[in-house]
Amino acid sequence: MPFQAVFLVACATGFLNPAEIDGPLGVSGPQNLWLYSTDDPPGTDSEDPPGGGGPEKSAGKKKEAEKKDPQKSDGEPAGEQKATPSTSRAGDPDFEYVKANLKDHLHGTFTLKEDGTLSISYDLRSKKEEYQGDFQPPISAKSQAIFRWSVYQEERTIGGDVGVRVSDRGAAFLKVWFTDDVEATATFLQGINWSKRQYLAVAFQAKSGKAIGNNYGGQCAAFSGIGFQGGTPLTTETTVFNSTVDIGLKVRGGTYEALRGAKSRKTAKYVQRNFSSGRVGLIWGGGIAGTLTSFSVNGKLDVAATAREMRKGPGAP
Repeated sequence: MPFQAVFLVACATGFLNPAEIDGPLGVSGPQNLWLYSTDDPPGTDSEDPPGGGGPEKSAGKKKEAEKKDPQKSDGEPAGEQKATPSTSRAGDPDFEYVKANLKDHLHGTFTLKEDGTLSISYDLRSKKEEYQGDFQPPISAKSQAIFRWSVYQEERTIGGDVGVRVSDRGAAFLKVWFTDDVEATATFLQGINWSKRQYLAVAFQAKSGKAIGNNYGGQCAAFSGIGFQGGTPLTTETTVFNSTVDIGLKVRGGTYEALRGAKSRKTAKYVQRNFSSGRVGLIWGGGIAGTLTSFSVNGKLDVAATAREMRKGPGAP
C-alpha cells in the first residue's frame, strides 16, 4: 500500500494524530530522525523506529531479498548496519595492510587493536615535524597559513601558546577513516576576544562533506563543508580570551554528544546511513584565532577506506 494511503488510514482510524507529529526533518522541534523521509518509504534501507521493525509485509520482503542476495552489491552483509562491515579484523587483507603500514602513515602515539580500534594522540606542543603530514591539509610552517605551527612571538604573548595556530576559516582532518563509533578531544587556547559568530568544532565528516561536531564544547553542531549550519542549543558556551577549553565529541549509534572538559553538555541525533564512515578533525570559522595544544581520537577504523587512503601514498589529495 502506498505510504500516503497508510498515513490516511492511520489518521482515519485514530491510530495517528497529525497534530502530535512534532519536528519532521528540516522543521524546528524535536527531531525523530528514525522517521521515514518522503523519499524513503517503509521497506527501503531507512532506519527502523526504535525497538521495532517496519510493517510486517516490508519485513517479509526484506527477508525474501536476503535469501536471494545474501551479499549486497557494495559488499555489505544483508540486514546489518552499513558501518559494521567496514570494521575489519585480523586476517582481512586490508586490515593486515593497515596494521603493517600504519606507522609510516601516522606519527602520533597510537595503538591499533585486533578488532580495528585505533587510539591515537598528538602532543602538539612538541611541534614534531612528522605530525604535519598526518592531517589533510598538512600543518604548515608558513607564518600566513590558517593551519600552521605557532611562531616564537605568539608563544610568548598573552593569548598564545606553543602548538598549532588556527585562524580565519578552514578545516583539517586526520588521514584515516572511522566508522560512526568514535570519540575525539582537542585542547584549544582562545587567542582573541570571543564572539558568537566564531566556531571551532571537533568534527566527524562523512564522504559527502556533511559533518557533525561539538562547537566550543557546548553545542551539537552541523556543517556542510566548512560552513556552519546551526546547532543545538542555538549558541555555544562562551570561551573568554586567553582561556583553555577541552572540546570532546562522541559519535555512536545515531547519537552524538558534546562534552566540555569531561562533562556532557548536549546530545543530538544523526541519520546513521549518512555517517557510516568519516574522517575526524577540526572545522573552524568566524574570524577565530587561537592555538591547539593537543588532539586525540579513539574509535573503530573503517579499514577498507583507510587502506585506500594509505595506498594513495604521501602527497595524494
